[in-house]
Amino acid sequence: MYPIAPRCARMRKMARLTARGKIRGQTDPSPGREHISLIARPRLGTESSVPGFGHGLLLLLLMIPLFVGCSNAEKPFALPETVPGDWHLKEKKQEGAKTLAVYEGHGTVHVEVEDTKVPAVAFEKAQRTRPQPDTVFFDKGRYFVTIRWEQADRDALKQLVRTLQKQE
Repeated sequence: MYPIAPRCARMRKMARLTARGKIRGQTDPSPGREHISLIARPRLGTESSVPGFGHGLLLLLLMIPLFVGCSNAEKPFALPETVPGDWHLKEKKQEGAKTLAVYEGHGTVHVEVEDTKVPAVAFEKAQRTRPQPDTVFFDKGRYFVTIRWEQADRDALKQLVRTLQKQE
């Protein structure tokens, strides 16, 4: 009659009454025992007190990282047309993930901006790149920027580098 045999007389009585439908959410009729008899069923962790919302909550929790990842998209590195210190953008071209630019003013400056897609990669590149003469490099978010110059005025060059470091 029962798929699993109850262990004691009280459990057999409860099983019989539950099977007949006499105890559904009622307190146990035996004195001194104040608990609610429930039919055991597995819980998947997606149930909710609001009907039809259990799986929606799980879906919402899974989609939060997707929304956060998409909202942090950085703007492309903007190279200004003019920079204090009489620097003017002469040439700019895109080659894959790199943007190459040439500034003229008190000498010639070549700027290379590489989009590494991840800030950690740009930071690691800045840590591993060896210093070279007439070259400055830094990381800005997900971008790795290299600045090379040929016979440039030192004070004007400092203004150019500071301006590029502050770009957003």
